[in-house]
Amino acid sequence: MFRTIIPAVALLVLAGCDEQKSSQAQKDTTPATETRVDDTGNAPRPEVAAAAPATAPNAQATASPPGSLDAYQGRTFTAGPVSLRLDADNSFRMDETDGSRKVEGQWQFAPQSNLLVLSDPKGDTGTARFPMRCHFQESGADAFRLGETAGSCARFKDMTFKPAAG
Repeated sequence: MFRTIIPAVALLVLAGCDEQKSSQAQKDTTPATETRVDDTGNAPRPEVAAAAPATAPNAQATASPPGSLDAYQGRTFTAGPVSLRLDADNSFRMDETDGSRKVEGQWQFAPQSNLLVLSDPKGDTGTARFPMRCHFQESGADAFRLGETAGSCARFKDMTFKPAAG
């Protein structure tokens, strides 16, 4: 039980430190954020509150909001022997590209710490341990890396996920 609680507490402490360090700088440069809990009981997801437009009133932004994974949702990415798909309903699917193993589950993203958490696995997990906590890092245009966090997500060390062909 303590192995599950300790990483969660450490994550909350680290997120709090990051917020304190950047809260003053963010007051003048970024919109305020709110946290809302959906009616299914899923973990809270940050949402960006409306802010005064910095450009012409009719201009619309085409990029994903900062700290979101919108650009990666609904698409399959591969890295070595693994493919990963993050869907907008917070479900994920991970497959072996050269085998028959697959795992489906839920994902959550904490933009304050760039932490992607894969949990509730169903399927052939092999020796993988869930919840899998991975440091998410964009890696050039349309690619990302998943880094190890406290011993979790080590399987993806030094792997870059790129859009799957086809």
